[in-house]
Amino acid sequence: MMKIKLNNLLLIVILGVAIFGVLSVSSSFLNVDKRLITTQINPIWNVDISSVEVIKSNEHAYDNEAYIDDQTLILNPYIDNSEDSITYLVTVKNNGTYDAVLKNMNINNLSNYKIEFKNLKENDILKKGSTLTFKIIVSNDTSIDSTTITIGLDYDKK
Repeated sequence: MMKIKLNNLLLIVILGVAIFGVLSVSSSFLNVDKRLITTQINPIWNVDISSVEVIKSNEHAYDNEAYIDDQTLILNPYIDNSEDSITYLVTVKNNGTYDAVLKNMNINNLSNYKIEFKNLKENDILKKGSTLTFKIIVSNDTSIDSTTITIGLDYDKK
């Protein structure tokens, strides 16, 4: 009789451990699934121009006021010599849950400065979670008074 009770007790303990193990494993699977579902239900769109700085200039070509306003680059170059140029370093971050593609560069350049982009072109893809750094080189053929150049980068979901 004692042997049967001991066997039953052992069987109950083994079943209890097995049930606890199954519940623990299925619970961890459910947590993973919940995160996947949350990501798909609440996607995040967050592509931002995060910084702009002048990295090359001199007394004949300078910009003391480059900044970002509502995701638009505002450049204020002054170049009085055709051999000179200003180089800007710009950083764009994709902190969203989508890959992004650069659809358009909206450039407002009333003074007809030459604007050259290094490491950036339309249809470039910016993967989710990544950062892109590129250069803008502004130059001219003749002396132009200081003027404002605005550059907007239109990204869309890939």
